[in-house]
Amino acid sequence: RSVIDTTTIEYMTRRILVAASRTGSGGDSFFVVRDLFGGEDVEVIPSSQGSGGTIELIVRLASVTIKCHGRYDVYPKPFNDRCEPLIQLHTNTEETVSMHEVRSIDGHKTVLTLQEKMTDTTGNRSLSIRPALYEKVADWRTPS
Repeated sequence: RSVIDTTTIEYMTRRILVAASRTGSGGDSFFVVRDLFGGEDVEVIPSSQGSGGTIELIVRLASVTIKCHGRYDVYPKPFNDRCEPLIQLHTNTEETVSMHEVRSIDGHKTVLTLQEKMTDTTGNRSLSIRPALYEKVADWRTPS
């Protein structure tokens, strides 16, 4: 009979909370976007369109993948929220935690306990950044 060790559950809960927190995902992606696309003439801010960042958990038999999605707008300085952003960037932060079963003795019986499997990628997070999709406008006319 397989059981999940309570220590593993607490550890995974902490891991998910860190991944979901501003420091774990939003902060990481924000600072990378700001370093890459920010500057003296532009301001990077979290997007106000739609819901804020989202968290996606993919649970498999041998792993748990934590994906955090965010959106950032790049505006010219001085910031004016009445104008459109120069560009909107979508970010994805991903971390996969590998799991494996370990035999342990509980009293007089042997049980299988689910624990984190240490690999070369344990603790690594990947961050991807892509621009939002834009439509090509054939003829741009303003009401002036």
